[in-house]
Amino acid sequence: MLVLMEASLASNGPDARPALVAAAQALGHHVHVIPRGGSLADAEPSLDRGDFHWGVLFGGRFDPARYQRLHDDARALNITLLNDPTQHANAAAFDRTVLEGLTVCTPPLPLRRMERQDGPALAREYRLFVLDADVLAMGPRVSEDPFGALTERDERELRALAHEAARRTRVPWLTADAGQLENGDWRLIETADPSCCELAAVNPRDLLGALANGLEQRAGC
Repeated sequence: MLVLMEASLASNGPDARPALVAAAQALGHHVHVIPRGGSLADAEPSLDRGDFHWGVLFGGRFDPARYQRLHDDARALNITLLNDPTQHANAAAFDRTVLEGLTVCTPPLPLRRMERQDGPALAREYRLFVLDADVLAMGPRVSEDPFGALTERDERELRALAHEAARRTRVPWLTADAGQLENGDWRLIETADPSCCELAAVNPRDLLGALANGLEQRAGC
């Protein structure tokens, strides 16, 4: 598994790049940094065609043309990104017809929130990373859950929601953001390709370790 990282992970949130690099290297994975807006030919250290590898891309908001170029560059180097260009686009499209009944907007129910005196109210939201419809890691969207630890029922419902979102969208590598409603149910807020997402409160070492284990179970590794 190769970690392919654009020079800046996110422009509107904390830079998780150092933590991802440290976690990947501690687990024995090679990290190749792509200049902002560059191609895999510009990666440091440089990439040469060799044995087959899965490529795990982290970066920013890749437009379709840029992602297609990176995908083609990777294939030329015998590297396969976890999502092809169509799957990358479908992850972010959030088709509410395909996901009917899973989303917070159908029906329009309010999210559970905790009022604060020192800032805006906090909703209970979680980010889940999913490979082949299996949840690898999850964590609250903010540094900690304002309502405390998840119950077994909460975790079971979150995993089931993310699994169903991945099954319906047919996107193998997916993030699913979910929020809890006032009645305790969980609903999907949005989906995306993990290459475009911040880690939120997900531990990078746990995520990369689970991802590597999941990829080892695929044929051709």
